[in-house]
Amino acid sequence: MGRVDEVSRLVLHNAHDGGIGQLWFFRSPRLIVFGEGALDYLKELEGKRVFIATDKTMVKLGFLKLVEDKLTAAGKEVAHYDGVLPEPPDTVVHECLALLRNFKPDIVLGLGGGSAMDVAKVARVLYEYPDMPIMDITPITTIKVKKTTLVAIPTTSGTGSDATWAAVITNSKEHFKMELTSTELLPFISIVDPIFTKSLPPEVTAAPGMDALAQAIEGFTVQWRNDFSDAMSIHSIKLILKYLPVAYRHPDDMEAR
Repeated sequence: MGRVDEVSRLVLHNAHDGGIGQLWFFRSPRLIVFGEGALDYLKELEGKRVFIATDKTMVKLGFLKLVEDKLTAAGKEVAHYDGVLPEPPDTVVHECLALLRNFKPDIVLGLGGGSAMDVAKVARVLYEYPDMPIMDITPITTIKVKKTTLVAIPTTSGTGSDATWAAVITNSKEHFKMELTSTELLPFISIVDPIFTKSLPPEVTAAPGMDALAQAIEGFTVQWRNDFSDAMSIHSIKLILKYLPVAYRHPDDMEAR
């Protein structure tokens, strides 16, 4: 059976794993640090060399410097790649990977929106599997990343990349999006600090907020839902409906953020 056929078989099988008496699978980061001051947890990271994947916007806003300063203050050596693009092409992953290989980190950190975190996820896997084609990052490929810890710091709401075992990378030759999935893409630690969204203009608050709402509704209606995901979906919907209008109208309201 070919790889595509095998993935299809697994999808069809798992689509029915949700009823009473059947298997449920729920995965999330080992640790989520959430709330004001969460960024200070960077000093607790175990490791000496941190490689950051991010984009030019994070540089311009000063967020990269903020993270790097906290890491260096904790005695970490830091390097970064800031060339991540929206809908990141595989060429960006390989640019990031080249710097990552040269630096030889023990922590790989994705800072930014979903694109930056996805690039960090995929580059980290390819760092330890240099001969693996990107499209081989699938649920049926045996992948065990041992050299590095994956940390995600989202700077927007809505993508969910900091808490999922998926990444989307664009195939630059054939111009299609590759939906990559592996449990090794799941961040080990997710650091979620509202400091990054405090200065967002209303329209940039609204758009990813509605994205988060759409995903929460989808999570409650899809065939693969289960009791664990239902609980998170329902509570997410309640929180978003309560706090998104407040954050939109009052950007400095940190409880809403």
